[in-house]
Amino acid sequence: MKFITELSLKSKYYKSPFQSFYLESSMRLTPEAKRFLLDKKIEIMKVDEERFIGTLTEKQVFHIQLLVSDIYECALLAKNIDFDLSQTLFRIGEAVFYMTVDDPDKPSHIDTQEVITKYQQEALSYKHLVPIMVLGAYGFALTKLDHLRNELLLLSCQKNLPTATIYQFVKEISDIIDKIIQIDTKERV
Repeated sequence: MKFITELSLKSKYYKSPFQSFYLESSMRLTPEAKRFLLDKKIEIMKVDEERFIGTLTEKQVFHIQLLVSDIYECALLAKNIDFDLSQTLFRIGEAVFYMTVDDPDKPSHIDTQEVITKYQQEALSYKHLVPIMVLGAYGFALTKLDHLRNELLLLSCQKNLPTATIYQFVKEISDIIDKIIQIDTKERV
């Protein structure tokens, strides 16, 4: 059992101020340390032995890496449909991967609620796929893209990720789905 003291928190805080403190189950705060965190309005986050890679948990990093693989797979599928759509997906994949990079020069992602709400409304205003759409020539690609869109929406629910940016990716993927549906409809006629 490790005890966190007020002195160690102050030292850490004055070197680099923080808004949340991650407390593992094997750690305890002294009463003075707890008072310091409360006085500074620092959120105490209980962590169940999760390891962090930068600001993300190990699980989040693995989830994002898996998602990037799915994005690249969709990009390869889209290459046979429309090269520009494929390139857009590769760009999204690189940007999503960049969220896992612990780079001190990377800009912080403090999204205001207003910005999040704006992008959330845009991201969630998409057409749901219906069976007739996935029975066409590009049904597999559409299904994978829809799955990807839902995975990104799930990712946007996590606290320490750039929510507004993720909603922008969802919107772009929705636009790609719409374009593929248009291409498929034209080819059927």
